[in-house]
Amino acid sequence: TATTEVIARIGATPLFVDVLEDTFNMDPQSLVVAIETARRLDQRLELLAARTDAAVMYALDRNGRAVAASNWRLPTSFVGQNYGFRPYFTRAMADGAAELFALGTVSGRPGLYLARRVDFEGRAVGVIVVKVEFDRLERDWARASGASIVTDRQGVILVTSRPEWPFRAT
Repeated sequence: TATTEVIARIGATPLFVDVLEDTFNMDPQSLVVAIETARRLDQRLELLAARTDAAVMYALDRNGRAVAASNWRLPTSFVGQNYGFRPYFTRAMADGAAELFALGTVSGRPGLYLARRVDFEGRAVGVIVVKVEFDRLERDWARASGASIVTDRQGVILVTSRPEWPFRAT
């Protein structure tokens, strides 16, 4: 809705809660549950990202808006941002899963995005995304002799021991 878009554009995170039938006012208990649920998911993603060494993990609703993220405590939090334009989101919603090596729109850092659709009662409700960065591996490779690379199917260098080579064609 237009109101939701305005809320998101100013950097707030919309929460949808039930209203009381007799007054059409927000149900305070529903608001508390919505906030606590979102925060628990943020915390769970934060813990999982730390344990798996993922750069970031986040949950997108069916429109691509981040409803929870492992980086929720940071000023650069993904929560409230819209990633509906990202190919990993559209492909995961359509096909159930997607992978994409790309630069982060917030961090500007390259990484592999792994996206999986979340279904509930037979319908797609969103996507879970994990971003993996390879900077530690690239540093290790840089200390070894010779050059190491990983390319995609088109021959574009994705991960390399040479800092000047990423995204070049082989």
